[in-house]
Amino acid sequence: IYAWWAGGYIPPSSGFVNYIDWHVTATLGDATDFGDLTRAKETFRGGTCNETRNLVMGGYASGWYGAEIDYWGTASAENATDFGDLTQGRSGIAATGNGTRGTATGGYPSGGPVTDKMDYITIDTTGDATDAGDLALARGWHSALSGNAS
Repeated sequence: IYAWWAGGYIPPSSGFVNYIDWHVTATLGDATDFGDLTRAKETFRGGTCNETRNLVMGGYASGWYGAEIDYWGTASAENATDFGDLTQGRSGIAATGNGTRGTATGGYPSGGPVTDKMDYITIDTTGDATDAGDLALARGWHSALSGNAS
């Protein structure tokens, strides 16, 4: 089982970064370079995956609020590729999925208050996100979980 980290901010001089790092979770040791995102940005909690594909959604970089969805495979080191776009550019989203469908919720759009948007994508296909409804309460910088509730 692997773990990935993508994008981020290194203050003060490096600024926004496009790095993708990975690590084998069953071992001790340092993370290593896996590839690069399509642009340098903070992705703000917007990630989901299945067994063959990882995705990060939205982001922020110097006044830019991204709608981008990037993806990369899990089999070998590679750079991210454009998957499509969220219904609205924003940062501070929470994302989760069930291996088939991924969701991106809430967040901060450019120039506006937090949003209650819920978007969904199908992980194995590329394309733009679809409106999935609204959160019960508009919010950003929140967490998302998935799993069996029984």
